[in-house]
Amino acid sequence: MLMKEAPQLQEKGFSLSFCALKNSVKDQLAALNFLDKLGEENFDATLDDALAALTPRLNSDICNQCRHRVFKQRP
Repeated sequence: MLMKEAPQLQEKGFSLSFCALKNSVKDQLAALNFLDKLGEENFDATLDDALAALTPRLNSDICNQCRHRVFKQRP
């Protein structure tokens, strides 16, 4: 299911990002070549690392107008 959804999201301009995966989960994804297919750059060790990687890709106009602060790490 994941591999079916990822390309459809990418066509719409979205991407999937993952963080803090257990080693066993990441090992299974690697064994199935999902890491390569989804892009190794979309996997981060911690939430802070993931947010640091994602923040530059966000639309700052939308973020600045949004009143929801889902992650305390985001200004």
